[in-house]
Amino acid sequence: MVQKRVTVAASRLCPASRIRSLGTHHLRRRIRRCIRKQLRALSLMCLPSSISRRRHAVDSIQMTNLEAVEKDKTEELKGVKYTVTAQSFAEAISVMVYKNDKCGRIFECQLYPQPGGVLSSELILPGLTPRPLLGATLEDTAGSLYSSVIASMVMRQSPDDTRKLVIGLGAVGPKAGQPPGPDDREELLFVTKLVESCRVW
Repeated sequence: MVQKRVTVAASRLCPASRIRSLGTHHLRRRIRRCIRKQLRALSLMCLPSSISRRRHAVDSIQMTNLEAVEKDKTEELKGVKYTVTAQSFAEAISVMVYKNDKCGRIFECQLYPQPGGVLSSELILPGLTPRPLLGATLEDTAGSLYSSVIASMVMRQSPDDTRKLVIGLGAVGPKAGQPPGPDDREELLFVTKLVESCRVW
């Protein structure tokens, strides 16, 4: 019943004569706007006024938390394409590192302020423990290394940040069972600088 009302309402707000004059992008955007407006109106009609006001306030807060600042950049190293996409949300930071458009490992780090506000000069700050979430294990030393280096950089640049940091990685670093070489170090420094250029924290 609700779907029927929404369809009728959308057709009234977007008559056929108007639809024919709109491009595909504008048409989709207008239809989504119409449907959201009608769904909100129907949901408010079905609730007492006091609950409706609270629901509207909660929806506003949720939409605010979902708003994100985003930056991305693509560069090549020795013919290999690397893309970094960084997003900053109210409760978390997301940094995705793609190698040849692929990203298959997800880690999570909890950012925390350093005692006394003094940050170590070491490449990896103490106390960071990247937790594998998807496509990785605790034995993934390369993934843990990259996650720790990226998290340490974020903490140095934003020392009071206490959000969660979600890091996605492509096939970066040495393969399992192989010692790191000069090319791996060059790749690590390259990726770190690329992430820094997408700073959103």
